[in-house]
Amino acid sequence: MILTIYIILAWLVVGYFIVMPKKVGKEKLLFIFMITTIIILVFNNIISLNMGFYLPSQTRELFISYVINRNILLPFLIMICLTYIFSVNKMGTKSAAVIITLLFMLVMQILGVKLRVITYIHWNYVLSLLLLIVYLAVSLLLTAWFSLLINRKKRSL
Repeated sequence: MILTIYIILAWLVVGYFIVMPKKVGKEKLLFIFMITTIIILVFNNIISLNMGFYLPSQTRELFISYVINRNILLPFLIMICLTYIFSVNKMGTKSAAVIITLLFMLVMQILGVKLRVITYIHWNYVLSLLLLIVYLAVSLLLTAWFSLLINRKKRSL
């Protein structure tokens, strides 16, 4: 049942990403996806495996739900947010996109704890929110850096 919930959520988020209008290039979207996935994997491994602040469930169904959340839901939510940020000029809309994305990702964390997909040991929701802010900030900075590289390459040609 829990795996079904995560599969449906992943299907909805990826489906929304596919149909949403995008002004961002495909190479930038691919870069965002790869980088955010790597960042999330590294941070989650450090926090859960090395430091033991929270633990993913060891049952097969719940662990697959954790992997779907970590490898599909969070990177696609960040890509949706960054697509809005780079395609909209109004600062209020950009701020709203960031806040809505952070809230949705925090709800996903709360859902994971309530459904026992992850178990907090020395962790709480405030630290989860700070970690999600770090994910967004690092992804935003790396995407801006990648945009600068693309613009420099176009100017030199």
